[in-house]
Amino acid sequence: MGRNCGENRHERINLKGVGLGLALLGSFGLGSCASTDPFQRVEDQSSQFRTSLGVPEAACLIAEVLAYEFPATQSNPSQPRALVWRNGAHDFEIRYDRGSGSFLPRSNGFLHRMRGGIVQGRSIPNQFLGPIRFVNAPSVSGPIGAQETIRVRVTKAGTKTLVQIVTSLNLLHRKGLPLRRLGLLLRFGARMQQILDRKGTQKPSELNKEIHAALAQIGPGFSALQDDLLERAQLI
Repeated sequence: MGRNCGENRHERINLKGVGLGLALLGSFGLGSCASTDPFQRVEDQSSQFRTSLGVPEAACLIAEVLAYEFPATQSNPSQPRALVWRNGAHDFEIRYDRGSGSFLPRSNGFLHRMRGGIVQGRSIPNQFLGPIRFVNAPSVSGPIGAQETIRVRVTKAGTKTLVQIVTSLNLLHRKGLPLRRLGLLLRFGARMQQILDRKGTQKPSELNKEIHAALAQIGPGFSALQDDLLERAQLI
């Protein structure tokens, strides 16, 4: 009798332990599912690189790329403005914040780049991107307590331009935005400018090979911005 009671108690202890283990395993599984959903979990990422393009040129191209990504935030979706926050002559920030709705920009103006003007008369320009100027505008800001943020700061670093990208994005936005291609885009712009600088001292056939190699490397991916840059490259 006593032995049977001991065995029953032992079995109850084992069953209790098994139940506790399953409960813990179940709660761990639920917790991990909730915390590892790639489309909900926000992760911070950062990267930086340097370019030989000037600060306004680099900031303008980056701001145009993000403007095309979020046309709903622009007054003219067919040609969105390159909205930026200017901290100084050689210090620009391109920032978009997202709360519970869409990404919204922060800016105290925009960078204006002449489009199409350099191809009139089919004359080869001296500047690949053309003249760029900053236009002051009423300050706007994204949502308070943003859940996701895209921040690209463009500053002077010696003889180069430093581009710093800091984001807090979920997987859906991280994979959907062309942030990783920004370096490639700026290298393409810098390469075209270098070709223009050498057009009077190097054989046209050699420069032509460089242009085609650069066009093949950059490929598609920037919509109307891409069309404008390809037109300028073809003109060269």
